[in-house]
Amino acid sequence: MAEAPVIASWATLKRLIDRGAYTSLFFSRTIYAVNWYNIAALFAFIAYDFNLNVSGLGITAASFCIGVGLFQVPGGIIAAKYGARNTAIIGVLIASTAVTLTALTAEFCQLVLLRFIVGVGSALFFAPGVTLVARTFRRESQGFGVGTFQSAFYLGGTLGLFTW
Repeated sequence: MAEAPVIASWATLKRLIDRGAYTSLFFSRTIYAVNWYNIAALFAFIAYDFNLNVSGLGITAASFCIGVGLFQVPGGIIAAKYGARNTAIIGVLIASTAVTLTALTAEFCQLVLLRFIVGVGSALFFAPGVTLVARTFRRESQGFGVGTFQSAFYLGGTLGLFTW
């Protein structure tokens, strides 16, 4: 009879850990989207600082999308080989480092390259992130978990466009 409370305690602990993991994933997904959209809010400053026209701004935005597009599938493959958690963490670290370095760019080529790298890091986070969210929720609740995870993207997009 003494074991029943221990099992209940372990179940409670697991739920708390899962909630913390999900909260971390939700927050990371929100920041992921901020990095996706915040560049548009900065276009006027970027155009002025780098003396760019609309084409240059388009290249800047496209470099991120190319990075994301080229590395979505490889991100899933890497996650299958090395683990979703490890791949998601590496993706967040790559994206965060590249975003931070973007503030130090002096040349347009550096800006484009770093935006591409932000895209690569973001791609390495997305597929593993969905996997981790699905693992966090019970089978009957996985749709809810992935749906709310996806809503973090729209929250981050809104923050990136209007508040960053």
